[in-house]
Amino acid sequence: FGDTAVATEQFVTAIALFEEAGDAHAAARTSADLAGVEFSTGRLADAIERMERAYGVLEGEEPDEDLAFFLSQLARAHYFAGNHDLSEERNERALAVAERLRLLDVLSHALNNAGLLAMHKGRWETARALTSRALEISLENDFPFAATRGYTNLSVILTRLGSIAEAGDLTLKALELARRIGNRSSEWFSLGNLVDVYDLTGRWDEAIEIGEEVPPGMETQAL
Repeated sequence: FGDTAVATEQFVTAIALFEEAGDAHAAARTSADLAGVEFSTGRLADAIERMERAYGVLEGEEPDEDLAFFLSQLARAHYFAGNHDLSEERNERALAVAERLRLLDVLSHALNNAGLLAMHKGRWETARALTSRALEISLENDFPFAATRGYTNLSVILTRLGSIAEAGDLTLKALELARRIGNRSSEWFSLGNLVDVYDLTGRWDEAIEIGEEVPPGMETQAL
């Protein structure tokens, strides 16, 4: 985790500089980026606590792209912390701002979040529709982080719905993209999902071989 330690230090410094300059929106955007690092290293509670403090400052301000992205990532963090009502509340605002201002990157992330929330409620076809659209937007506009989430989450949904071969194809695309952009945590998520696909299709030797590369807790995960 050496690279993440450096990234964390740089983001923390940037946030302090933005706050010192009175630029709360830029600080919020950077805080959302830092949350991604903290998410990958298991410090989700820290990310949520810091972001909620920032949101208390920003809540009444005019929404812009920085705030919308911030809200989409805060909603994502709350989802994985099990705070589903708060996740939905934050995500609905992110969706509203993204649609009104035509912020396509934020819209893709927020639709992904909505898909996760639908998965949690057992609404798998709804989740597929939301996540498919999130993936389309990310690919049409070359948003690699959002695309990685879309590939990964849709593969999890399709596995649940029994479309194993299609899920495997999407997982391989997610893995290729994660490696191309150097996103190590997304690579591990994709490898974990690939283990599940290979196990379900009887490719046990390959599943065991790949499984040895995956850190514990990364099996069959959404992003």
